[in-house]
Amino acid sequence: MANTYKVYRNGILVASPTASPYTDTGLTNGVSYSYRVSAVNAVGEGPQSNTVTATPVAAGSPITNLQSALNSTLSGSTLNCSGQTFNLSGAYLVIPTNVTLENAVLNWVGGAGAAQDGFVIFNNGSKINNVTTTGGPYAALRIWSGVNGAQIINCDISGGNVHGNNPGGGGEGNEAGGIKLGDSTNFVISTVNVYNNKGPGIWEDVSCAGGEIVSNFVYDNTYAGIMSEISAAGAHIHLNAVHDCGWGDSRDSFAGGILYSSTKGTNIEYNTVAWCPTGIIGISQAGRSTSVAGTSVTNNKVKVSAGRNEESNYAESGAPTDWGPFTGNTTASNSDLMAAGIPTSPEPGH
Repeated sequence: MANTYKVYRNGILVASPTASPYTDTGLTNGVSYSYRVSAVNAVGEGPQSNTVTATPVAAGSPITNLQSALNSTLSGSTLNCSGQTFNLSGAYLVIPTNVTLENAVLNWVGGAGAAQDGFVIFNNGSKINNVTTTGGPYAALRIWSGVNGAQIINCDISGGNVHGNNPGGGGEGNEAGGIKLGDSTNFVISTVNVYNNKGPGIWEDVSCAGGEIVSNFVYDNTYAGIMSEISAAGAHIHLNAVHDCGWGDSRDSFAGGILYSSTKGTNIEYNTVAWCPTGIIGISQAGRSTSVAGTSVTNNKVKVSAGRNEESNYAESGAPTDWGPFTGNTTASNSDLMAAGIPTSPEPGH
C-alpha cells in the first residue's frame, strides 16, 4: 500500500502528494506536458507508470477537437465542455478509462453506422454528466464487452438527454435505441431524459450485473421504454417515469413501458408507467441460459388506456415459469402521474 506518490512532469519530480487526485499548477495554456507517477511505501519507490500527456487550456476556451481533448485528460479527471456542441462524423467518440465528460452536446452527423454500434463508446470507469446525444446511427451510447478489448465496468451516465437516435429505424428490435448495455457491471444510468429514439429507450442486455437505472424520464421511444434482458444478475430499476413507449413494436408481448425478459434477480420497483400498450411485461424465453427467477416487480404505479393491461407475464413453449413476486403494484392516479411529470391523458392513438 502506498504512503505517498511521486509525480514527474517531463521527467522531473514536481510533487509528492499523499493522496489522489493531484492538480498540477503554474502551467502554460496550450503547451503539452508528459507525466509519470510512482508509489512510495516503507520498502521504497515503485516503478513509474506509463506516460500520459495533458494540455491545459484557459477557462472558457473552446475545444476544437473533442477526442484529442479527452485523450489528453488525465485518468480520474473531468473534461468540462461548458455546453459546447460537437458535430461528430467519421470516427466514434471514445471516453477514456476513468475520465468524465461533462456539459457537452454531441450530434452525430456522420450518416449510418454499423450494426450494434453507438457513437459514444465507454471504457472502464468512463462517465458522462449532463451530456446530450442525438442523431446516432444506432444506439447513441453503447457500453459493451469487447470494445477496446475489455469488459466494461463502473460506467456512469447522469443528466442530459438521449434523443432522436437511430433515425433510420434500422434494427429497432435487435440492437438499436437510446442507451444499450451488454456484459456490463456496476453501471449507473440516472436522471437522463431518453426520448424519441427508434428502438428501446434504455436496454440492459446479456450478462449484465449490479447496474442501477434510476430516476430517468423515458418517453416516446418506439420500443420498450426500459428493457432488461438475458442477465443472470440484473439491474435495480427504480424511481423512473416512463410513458408512451412501445407503440412501434408489432410484437404485442414485447410492447411495454418496462420489459424484463429472461433476466434473473432484477428488482423493478417504485416506477411510474403510463400510456404504453402494456405497463410492465415479464417474458420467459425458451433456450436461454438465464430465467426470470428472483426478479421482483413491486410497488409500481401503472396507468393504461381502456382494454390494455397494466402488467402481464408470458412464457414461450418450454421456457421456465419461475416468476418472482408481482406485488404491491397499483393503478396510477392523476396525482401520481403529475408527480412523475407524466401527462394525465395518452398521446393520440395510445
